[in-house]
Amino acid sequence: MSVAAALEITSGDPERTRHFARMFSIRLASDYFNRPEIQQGRFAVRPTGWASEFIARYGLIARPGASGIDIGIPASREDAIVEFLRGGATSESEWQADFLQQWLSFTATAQDNSFLQFTDLPLAFDPRRECLYLTNTEAHRETPSCDGEAFDEVPDRILLTPGRFAGAGLALPKVSAEERRLFPADCTAIEVLNAVGEQVQCYPKSVPAALAQSYAPDDIDCRLVEEYDPGDPAEEDIERETCTIRFGLLRAGRYTIRYTGSATPDEIVVYPAQADDCLCFIDIFLADPGLSDGGVYPIDALFGPGEPSFDYAAYRAQFAARQVRWNYIIVPRPGERLLEPEFLDRAGNPVAFAPPEPVIAPGGRQAEALLSLDYYAFEDKPDFWLELRGAIEDRNGLLSPIKVLSSALPTPSPTQLGQDRTTPPAGDFGQAEQEEEAPIDPPEYPGTADIYVYL
Repeated sequence: MSVAAALEITSGDPERTRHFARMFSIRLASDYFNRPEIQQGRFAVRPTGWASEFIARYGLIARPGASGIDIGIPASREDAIVEFLRGGATSESEWQADFLQQWLSFTATAQDNSFLQFTDLPLAFDPRRECLYLTNTEAHRETPSCDGEAFDEVPDRILLTPGRFAGAGLALPKVSAEERRLFPADCTAIEVLNAVGEQVQCYPKSVPAALAQSYAPDDIDCRLVEEYDPGDPAEEDIERETCTIRFGLLRAGRYTIRYTGSATPDEIVVYPAQADDCLCFIDIFLADPGLSDGGVYPIDALFGPGEPSFDYAAYRAQFAARQVRWNYIIVPRPGERLLEPEFLDRAGNPVAFAPPEPVIAPGGRQAEALLSLDYYAFEDKPDFWLELRGAIEDRNGLLSPIKVLSSALPTPSPTQLGQDRTTPPAGDFGQAEQEEEAPIDPPEYPGTADIYVYL
């Protein structure tokens, strides 16, 4: 078998240094942190309980890394893991029929309290109720550009998302250890399927009356009904209105709730177990489970003419920074007015803003609000800022020449989110689009960042 990239675990005593082959790693990153050195430690990735047991049982190592985790394997354990994954099957068709694929699950949390403010996710996104589901069955390789990603020194990276970024389209609702569900009128049973489509729980709607008298309602499942011998063929069934799904008996994971025989759509949910506040739930299949045409896996070809190979997989999930329009609220000194404002970038090029609107600043002072026509992404260490020029009319009506009022205006922070009050202007500077009346953003996506500038 091939050996993946070396992963050295040092115990402090050089003679006790342990060497592993890196099987895979998971890294999370955000465009908001636009310097390599500030990507460190922004996310925490942890194995679930079942994954931790698997790692311990097979002598693997889980080492937290820079905003992620590394999973290493000693060369002596490669054969054992391959045999476990094969499950006694001797061919791929036999293996797929038995469906003995195994996978490891992880949870990821953001370490920044303002993560949702600077990230391109709905502000209504609540990690207590939902999470982003990531899996390497949807992964694809991307050759990195030279954008200073020193913390991820690998020849290429594997994105755990169908597109470039992890976004709201990957969100799934979370469920608790026990969930009550109603039986639809046309439903015969409620099934629970795991991430590979295997039925792990089933609750029938119709229950023999004798069973209903002998067992608590929530203890009656499809297996118990199938094995029940009524004795009296004329015994009547009782139809239940609800059942309680016991996710607490299952490993943390992604599940499908299926209403058998009903037109009611399936529910796809995540049971996070103790990781109630996780931002992401991540499933890493060690070998191709045959669930999709794509995917990238740490173990290549469990069955084939040659020996399986462990190929280091550097998995990554990237978050886009939220983009907003900059709304500068310029507050002149009392009795003065700002006239002919102009914004320039660092190269001296004009930057288009909508015409100023009179507003009242905190404290009751007169001010002018100027809204950018373009959107700009939040950055932790801004690379882009503006210069403000204009004329000032004093309380006596005297007008100053146009001059630099601020050579470097403050850039907005995620805490300065406001609401987009206008439609997107278009065309020449100061010309607003008259035909489009709908808001530029849905209400859950604030479109502006308010920045107060006192002259």
